[in-house]
Amino acid sequence: MKIFLLIFFMVCIVSYPAIGKELAVTGIIYTITERDALEELEERVKAVDWNKQLQSIKPTKYRPPNLSDLPRARRSRIFQVDMRYTLEHDIVNDKGELLYPKGYTFNPLDNFEYKRTLVIINGDDPEQVKWFRSSPLRNKIDVSLFITQGASFELSKSINRPVYYATLPLVARFQLKAVPSIVKAKGKNMEIEEVAIQRSKE
Repeated sequence: MKIFLLIFFMVCIVSYPAIGKELAVTGIIYTITERDALEELEERVKAVDWNKQLQSIKPTKYRPPNLSDLPRARRSRIFQVDMRYTLEHDIVNDKGELLYPKGYTFNPLDNFEYKRTLVIINGDDPEQVKWFRSSPLRNKIDVSLFITQGASFELSKSINRPVYYATLPLVARFQLKAVPSIVKAKGKNMEIEEVAIQRSKE
């Protein structure tokens, strides 16, 4: 009981200034001279020419930084790429339990059938673009077109189909050496066909 009273007394002492009467003003009072942050932000937003900013952000200007300028295929050839992959670190579930250890090797094609065909060309090479336009691959829905160079947005509009960028990870994974290349599954491997197209006479 004594402890309770002691605690109550201490609380009263500490809280006394908060419930006491209003005291006189001590010290100098200054007016706030800083601008309101929200007003300043609104002024800056209004000062920006947003139409100009939006026009400068065009998909036609976009290029991934990790593109590979592959050479044009000098001869037609076909080779296969082993798709087996070795884990560089452990894979665990949300409970921290080990699912697959570092060093585990697997082949994605052991678990599912990859039915798509990838076509990789240089979008800046008019002859490679012309080759794809005239190829039966152009009208197949299971074909994806990738470019190593060029403007995917403009090319997509001109051929009326999606165009993607062949970035370095894709190029490295399929061991691409030249373009045009056609990539498709062949058993447990990926088959790469390099196509040597005839150069137009100048």
